[in-house]
Amino acid sequence: MKITKYLTRKTSSTMSTFHPEYMHKQVAYCLHADCPLSKDCLRYLSYQSAPAFHQALFIDPRGTTGDACSSYLCGDVIRMARGFKRGLYQLRNKEAAPFQARLSSELGCRRSQYYRYSSGETRITPEQQAIVRSVFAEFGIEGEDAIFDTYEEGYLLD
Repeated sequence: MKITKYLTRKTSSTMSTFHPEYMHKQVAYCLHADCPLSKDCLRYLSYQSAPAFHQALFIDPRGTTGDACSSYLCGDVIRMARGFKRGLYQLRNKEAAPFQARLSSELGCRRSQYYRYSSGETRITPEQQAIVRSVFAEFGIEGEDAIFDTYEEGYLLD
């Protein structure tokens, strides 16, 4: 992804389907208003709703647009989980270490990231939730409410 910095000022306009409160981190903006994906792309929608600024990150405007765009960020709101302590409390003590090893292996993460997921510091995507549920099921714990601590809606920006 080519990202360039530009110095500019612009006026803000709000989009009816865009939820800026779900933007948990800054993204590089896109200026391609003529792109067929712009009405759903978080990079363009963020640019349109941002307050006036002096400096920001932008996707290289010489890049491709449309279906070939590698910088497209889907504007669909998804339900993400935070934490799975509720499920961990149901494990027997002797299952804790094997559970952590199994889940870390399935998620492809190290110990520190595992603890960020389990404590709720890092949001858990729907795909990751399915993995967490399947590993808990291997240990005899099932049910949506029995595993995750809380849920929130947001954009997938990673």
